[in-house]
Amino acid sequence: MNAANYLGFNNWQLPTTLQPDPTCSTQLSGGVSDGSDCTGSQIGNLFYNGLGGVNFQNIATVHNANYNLFSNLQSSFDTFQNYWSGTAYALDPTNEAWVSDLSQGYDQFFDFKSSNYGALVVRPGDVAAVPVPPAVWLLASGLLGLVGMCRQRRR
Repeated sequence: MNAANYLGFNNWQLPTTLQPDPTCSTQLSGGVSDGSDCTGSQIGNLFYNGLGGVNFQNIATVHNANYNLFSNLQSSFDTFQNYWSGTAYALDPTNEAWVSDLSQGYDQFFDFKSSNYGALVVRPGDVAAVPVPPAVWLLASGLLGLVGMCRQRRR
């Protein structure tokens, strides 16, 4: 998306997850915040403030007019309503990252990076987001890896 200057921007990224986040419903030891009501994260802020989402309600059924700006926001009860964060889980940053679930309201949790979730990309300081289908995300990840291998080969 960045290489293609998608929508005129080249600074798209996975959203951040604030840790610790004092707005979250659950505060665990070690500064870990998860659960619902997490408006400190970019997706949580988008869910509650930007889209008018309500906790324990599916965003597809309870939202404001901004929801209509999205054409591929997944919110059914399957793995693709979960969206990756760009923030690694501090206690296991190599294997786990933060995830946002929109199926039954908003919930953030951490999971293994090998899980098959979607990507909702944002721009820094902005809650305007573009849902990216998982297949496109995998293709983009593969292309980035290929570019990296080519660069390394040239050296």
